[in-house]
Amino acid sequence: MHRKREKMEATKGQNIARGMRFLSVIGCVLFLLFLLVIDATATDRPWNPDGTISVKEEQKDNPNLGDKTTFFTRWNLIGSLSIKEEYNDNLYFGDDEEGDKVDDFLTTISPGLELSRTTDRVQLRLIGTLDRRIYMSESDLDATDQSYLASVRYVVTPKFSLAGQAGFTKDSSPDRDLETSGLVQGTSKREQWHLGLSTEHQITESMSATLSYAYSKDRDKSEDDNDSESNGVTLLLASNLEYFIQESKGRLTLGYNRNRYSDSKDDSYKMMLGFSKTLSETWRFVADAGVRYTRTREDAALYASDENSNDWGFVGQTELSWQGEKTDVTFSLSRDLLPASGRDASTDRTSLGISMTRQFTAECSGFLSGGYYRNRSVEEDTADDEVDEDTLYGSAGLRYAFTPDLGIEASYNYSMIEYNTRDTDADRNLFMIRVYAQHAFLD
Repeated sequence: MHRKREKMEATKGQNIARGMRFLSVIGCVLFLLFLLVIDATATDRPWNPDGTISVKEEQKDNPNLGDKTTFFTRWNLIGSLSIKEEYNDNLYFGDDEEGDKVDDFLTTISPGLELSRTTDRVQLRLIGTLDRRIYMSESDLDATDQSYLASVRYVVTPKFSLAGQAGFTKDSSPDRDLETSGLVQGTSKREQWHLGLSTEHQITESMSATLSYAYSKDRDKSEDDNDSESNGVTLLLASNLEYFIQESKGRLTLGYNRNRYSDSKDDSYKMMLGFSKTLSETWRFVADAGVRYTRTREDAALYASDENSNDWGFVGQTELSWQGEKTDVTFSLSRDLLPASGRDASTDRTSLGISMTRQFTAECSGFLSGGYYRNRSVEEDTADDEVDEDTLYGSAGLRYAFTPDLGIEASYNYSMIEYNTRDTDADRNLFMIRVYAQHAFLD
């Protein structure tokens, strides 16, 4: 009994120490935020809906293009710092009936830096962010996530442009992909590289062509060999249909993608016909629909012989958006064969989403979003762990800007996943509050 009491007192002391550590971190970061924005100016740096900052450029006449054309010749350097506190009642998305739920508090400290430059021909952007994640109880998950992105666009002529971007991400959160793919990852660290190149050409007054290439690579740091690599090429042709329907365009999309995994690879070809139309000053509609053909081959080194499978499927995407003076709403629906990070296979993914933002006052705004994902393995034999999952999520929140450079945000998120292969399900409630600040150093 005496030892049990000593153990309880020791545990209580550890919890108090952790609580004091979190309070100290919060106090220090809030003080840094105050120092960062103490000299914030008032109206020339409004917050964008995505939480980023906008710095007004100084326009100058372009002597080569005439007085009616202006160009920007300014570098922007923006520093940011945020602290986020979360309570997660199901950290690992465990089954409640089996008692697998683990809840915890999480503090995330995120410094960032963005360098950009815009001229009449070039748009350059460099972004770097660190996320220091500190768990109150599950301290083994403490990590520093990283994200870096570089993008550039060059206008060669008024009818021809080039663009490219490259990025690196290192992350470890179990829910890192939940709202982008509907899949929950493990707790292992993952490194991702991605590269994108594209060119856009206005062939005639009524027709344009966009050719793009995308490369991505995932490296899983766990003992499981779940690394993957993807290469894809897409050609989009768009033609003006003004002669038949005002404010409309016809679209043709041709694509090829190869996904490589530890013991298999798949080659997918797709073709879609589409249509886009500006319905009014506020409404816009885009839709593409077509078919895909996929050929999957397993690694002969792991199997007695190559096992090939062929699969046909439907692919498509549609989006309906409304942009008002104070409210933006977007509905989206899509289906495609896409890589499933951490699953060592591609999945036939269907997604449905809605998002809405509302500017209540100059300082206060709100957001609401939700979605559904359906992930299925193309062939049961092509994946060691068959993927058959349904994911539903929804979130709502408020953002208040004390100044153009300092604000606070609070949100609630609910997620539910059905693991159909195991006939189990899991749900999660996530509460979040975040204080954020930004400062334009080259103002």
